[in-house]
Formats: sequence, C-alpha cells, structure tokens
Amino acid sequence: MKKINAILACMFAISGLMFVRYMHTLKSCKENTLIVGTSADYPPYATINLETNEIVGFDIDIVRQVACRLGKKIELRDMPFNYLMFDLYLGQIDVIAAGLTPDEDRKKAVLFSKPYLTSDPLIIVTKKDQPPLSDITQLYGKSVAVNTGYTSDMFLSKYSEISLVRLKATADAIMALQANSIYAFATSQSSLSLFLSTQKTEHDFQFFTIPTTEDSYALAYQKNNEKLQQQIDDVLDQMEHDGTLQKIKKKWGFA
Repeated sequence: MKKINAILACMFAISGLMFVRYMHTLKSCKENTLIVGTSADYPPYATINLETNEIVGFDIDIVRQVACRLGKKIELRDMPFNYLMFDLYLGQIDVIAAGLTPDEDRKKAVLFSKPYLTSDPLIIVTKKDQPPLSDITQLYGKSVAVNTGYTSDMFLSKYSEISLVRLKATADAIMALQANSIYAFATSQSSLSLFLSTQKTEHDFQFFTIPTTEDSYALAYQKNNEKLQQQIDDVLDQMEHDGTLQKIKKKWGFA
C-alpha cells in the first residue's frame, strides 16, 4: 500500500511539474505573439485576397512590419468591426488594426498609436443622374448607406434628419446605390478610390467631399497598455525615418 501511495505521489508530482512547464510555455508563447484583431471587409485597410484567402491590406502590412521589428509572431483574428473594441477590452486581442480613427469618444476607452495616415476626407457618393451635392443638408430625408461602426457612420449619426442604412462592406453599398435602394453612400476617400479603381465604375457616380472631415488612422490597444503603445510608437518612428512607411503607403495607393 505504501509503495502504491509513493508511486501515486510521484505521478502527481510529475504531472504538477509538467503542468507548470506547460503554463510557462503557454505564457512565453503568448508574450511572443501579437494577437491582432481586424475586420477584413474594409479595403484598402483590411480585406481578403480571394486567390490566397489571406487577410491583406494597408493596416495589415503596417502591423506585420511592427510585429517583425518587435521580434513577435503575429496572429490575425477577423471579426465584425463592432466586435473589435469589446474583444480588446476583454483581452482577447492585443491590437486593433482595422482602419480605425482615433476620435475623442474612442480615446476615452482605448489607447492609440501615433497616426500613420492622415488627411483622408469623407466622401458622399451619388449616381450621376441625381442633382449634384453642395451641402450635407441636401441629404435630409434621404437614405444614406454607411459602413457599420466606421467614421462615416459616427459622423452622420449626428444628423437625425438623415436616414442611415448600415451595411457591412463598400461593395454592398455600391450595389445598393446602383439598384436605387439608397440615395447616397458615405465613406472615406481612400476606401472608395480603391474599390472604384478595381470595378471601373467611377464614371457612374458623382462625389461630394464633406468639408472639415479628414480622417487619420492608428492602431489601438487596451487603456492600461502604455508599454505596448510606446514600443509600437518607437517602431512607427523607425518606419517613418527609414522609408518603410512610405513604401507601404505607395503599395496601397496613398502616395
């Protein structure tokens, strides 16, 4: 009996040691991996390459380069845009890279990196057969599509006279516009330009730039993660100085 108890005690000790080693390995692995949340339905910032089924985009190239320079592996998690802030709050992801604008409301909830892209205005798209827009008040009483949760959604939500139609992707909004299901579509200039350049349909539409709306884009982290914020800001400075950031901008049509 004593011999059996000794064997059992030995087995428990070994199991305990193995568990401790496993937890240490798991912690080490997590510390060396940057878990990045994105929403791959907002080109050129994040989208799915249909040939490779990989997540690609301007923000994705930025965060991959950041992870590389920090000596970390990267794990991308694709999810609906409105899940990102919640998952960041819960600690399920370390970083948001999804064409995120550091506005004042979001700054109350999360930390942001320094902006790596600025001066991206909001554009209103209407069909060529509609009267040209010269003021946002011309949209009163109209149905206007926006991408759910993005800056155009937040900006136009201030206008109760406009009926917002929230859609997931730019392609959905353009299709709705072509089908006359909506009167107009509001989005960022960069997102719209890339989509229209691939579809060759720019001549079907007219465009109105909303004055004083110039988006900037940044990565986001948990409110208490000043260490990661500083590390990534340092890397973004390096990328700015050595020309890497400019090369990525040029690749995605920003330069």
